[in-house]
Amino acid sequence: MQTNKLCLYFSVHVNEVNLEFRMDVRLSILPLVNPIFPQRHIYSTAKNRKFNINIIHPAGSVQVLFMVICMIVEALSFTFVYLLPQRKPLLTLLFAFLTALLISLFSIPSIIGVSNKLELFDEPGERKMHTSKIPFLGGLAIFAATLISFIIWAIPYFEQNQLIILASLCILFFMGLRDDILPIKPVIKILGQMAAAFLVISFCGLYISGLHGLFGIHTVSPVIAYVISTLVILFLINSFNLIDGLDGLAAGLAFIAALSFTYLFFCYEEYFMAVLSCSLAGALLGFLVYNFYPAKIFMGDTGSLTVGFILSILAIRFVELNKATVVEDLFNQRSAPVIVLAILIIPVVDAIRVFFLRLYKKRSPFSADRLHIHHKLLDLGFSERQVALVLYIVNLLYIFLAWFFRFEDSTFMFYVLIISALVMTQLPHLILKLRNARQFK
Repeated sequence: MQTNKLCLYFSVHVNEVNLEFRMDVRLSILPLVNPIFPQRHIYSTAKNRKFNINIIHPAGSVQVLFMVICMIVEALSFTFVYLLPQRKPLLTLLFAFLTALLISLFSIPSIIGVSNKLELFDEPGERKMHTSKIPFLGGLAIFAATLISFIIWAIPYFEQNQLIILASLCILFFMGLRDDILPIKPVIKILGQMAAAFLVISFCGLYISGLHGLFGIHTVSPVIAYVISTLVILFLINSFNLIDGLDGLAAGLAFIAALSFTYLFFCYEEYFMAVLSCSLAGALLGFLVYNFYPAKIFMGDTGSLTVGFILSILAIRFVELNKATVVEDLFNQRSAPVIVLAILIIPVVDAIRVFFLRLYKKRSPFSADRLHIHHKLLDLGFSERQVALVLYIVNLLYIFLAWFFRFEDSTFMFYVLIISALVMTQLPHLILKLRNARQFK
């Protein structure tokens, strides 16, 4: 049997590490076998890494060209996935962000088209800002873009127990999707959120073991730590669910939070969480293109539950990481809870305020109304676009404030942030009351 041989050789030089790929494609009259996944042989040396990929595969001329293209793509992917995370973590974050951004950008038009065909809309209503039917399955794009990018670019940093995070995300994703299509009882939603929280707390060790001296508390017992961590996760999930009442508001605030956590985890060299937060940021930015006023799609419960859960585990991980590893140029370790509060200040304070107001009025904390900060700003005459931008700026100002005073007493700063934010969120309501009182006079 006569066999022709086509050899392709090329090398890549990245940061003083030589990558060498060798491809041998043999032409033969033998039938095609396994045309997409040829045999590969990869080896590495201690001093430098060399990867030789040898293909021995019977094929025709068209298949040869196809295989060469496939292997070039695979070789480049191998470089990005395995080399750059080890040598260039900043590039890894960039690729994670771009991957999630592109997936989100290009998948949402298809989701809008499918929603239109299946008539999966959010109907206009008395409390709702929109006056036309809007698809509400944007959470599909956020979840898919975040998950795909995270899995691809976090491979070098994965530990076995961290796979539980993906399982917890899937629980909340499917529960949110079910609630978007066929509403489920609030009790069932809470139970699903508790199940997701239990998994990451018990199997990933993502729980708050102490408050870093906040309120004079340094460490707590494991039982109390588990309870506090569960409550924090549930509260943050529902905070983002509640704040998602205006075009671009929840997605924009979550984008700011995700970028902030990306920077913090990068500084602490916690690249696993940095890739997760960066992937989420890219997915949210792609979604914001279609969700900012006037919105073409909403994230729905699918998106808000997923986003709130990811941000909650990022917050808990940062608090614990800051306790274990102190980067003195960045933080006093006791300031970690204050930094997290500043990053999530708008949804957290708005949820606290609305919960207490509803209880004060003897109503369910989960009942629907127009008590949220964005409703009050709209009543003052701001447009939807202006409200979103104002709250973005306020969130950024609080992050800067917490950063600037990061070496101050953490309990004092915690009270300053909470009290000032509560006053700020209540101001529009007070202004409206004064305006109405003047009109009656």
